[in-house]
Amino acid sequence: MYPRFSNNLSQPPQPEKPNDDQWTFDENKRFENALTELNLDAPYLFQKLRTRVPGKTVAQVKKHFEALFEDILMIESGHIAVPEYNKISIESKVTTKPFRRKRTPWTKHEHK
Repeated sequence: MYPRFSNNLSQPPQPEKPNDDQWTFDENKRFENALTELNLDAPYLFQKLRTRVPGKTVAQVKKHFEALFEDILMIESGHIAVPEYNKISIESKVTTKPFRRKRTPWTKHEHK
C-alpha cells in the first residue's frame, strides 16, 4: 500500500526561522575586531568571541570562525584571487574628486 499524505493546506503557515549563517555588517565587524584583540590560542576562545557578538551562539561563532579560516586557506593557496585594492582606491579617488573653482589672486587693495 502507498502511505497516506496529510493535506497541510488548512494549517496556517509557520514563520520562517532566521538563517543562522547570515551575519550583519556590524556583527561581522565586531567578530573581526575581537579576533584582532584576543589570543587565538586562548582557552574558551569561542565563548570569548561570543561575548563580543551579542545575539550569536557559541556554535554560530565557531561556524563563522571555521568559514573565515577556510576562506583564508583558499586565498593563501591561490584558489581565490585577492583583489588589487590599490587600483580600486586610486580609481575611486579620481572619480569622486570634487570640482574646485580656480582661485583668483586678491588685488593689493583687497589684501590691505
